[in-house]
Amino acid sequence: MTTIQLPGLAGEIAQYLDEQSPISSPRMAMGGSTALLGAIVSTGWELPHITPYPVPSILKVLPDIDIEDIPTTQHLGLSVMLVAKPGHGKGCIIEGVELLLDRLPPTVRQRLRTIQHMNHLALAGMEPGAESELKRKGCIGPATYEKLSDGSCFLLTESTPETFQHQLPHWYGDSELYGGLLVIQHLGPKVRKSISPQLLPPTGLLERLNQLIKAPGEHKKRIEVTADAVNCYRQFWRYDMDAYCDHGPIGLEGAWARQSLQIAAILAVGINPLHPVVTTDLFRFSGSIASDGIRKAREGLVSVAGVDA
Repeated sequence: MTTIQLPGLAGEIAQYLDEQSPISSPRMAMGGSTALLGAIVSTGWELPHITPYPVPSILKVLPDIDIEDIPTTQHLGLSVMLVAKPGHGKGCIIEGVELLLDRLPPTVRQRLRTIQHMNHLALAGMEPGAESELKRKGCIGPATYEKLSDGSCFLLTESTPETFQHQLPHWYGDSELYGGLLVIQHLGPKVRKSISPQLLPPTGLLERLNQLIKAPGEHKKRIEVTADAVNCYRQFWRYDMDAYCDHGPIGLEGAWARQSLQIAAILAVGINPLHPVVTTDLFRFSGSIASDGIRKAREGLVSVAGVDA
């Protein structure tokens, strides 16, 4: 994707993020938009948990399982890593997200942590110290890492292709964070714009974001997933398992299906907050966004394991 194709409010956010950057990078803008909108909708909407197989089929194979042990909802929201060579606009996109965060309620910033110039080794969350000082060094602390793991906050950060491909998997191959990152990679040459960037967020966009924050009320709204979209999710999940579990390396099982559903749910809320619906078309579109990053993450695990995928 070389142009912004996100529908609804997600597309508006991405359009602003791209316009405020002196470097044109629509894919990076879509990644920043997904992170910000996901952090917002994760507090007011809930995504139903979809099992890899229909529950009656599971009970036939595992008759002793307690149906109450099957989750009814799953995490909504994604941590996003923008991957591009230095000077290709990923830092500008993060700065644009920070401009929006500065003008939104503090609760949104509590849900979305932004880090530029990330120290990959320290991303494991083992560095002691104050959060503000850790962020300056490109690190996160244990408390933030725990929140990232349980889905109570999300991360927008950046990396280079070389570091992501050759270093990150060695440190995070067994980490939930590695498999949970939505990886958005810049494609194509560096394009510097001929016009001055728009620095401040449009008033209309801020109004719509604030309306969205207030929309849910006292109770979370349920996102509908159509029956066809559920079947599509299960097809994606089975493809993940069939394609990788027999050939190694182990890791990221079901990640393509999971990330595709999460992106689709986020976009659905941005399209219609009062009645968000994940359709098959929206799910497949979201799958096209997630697929490149999943492939890169798997290639990294292959390089660590030393086997052919």
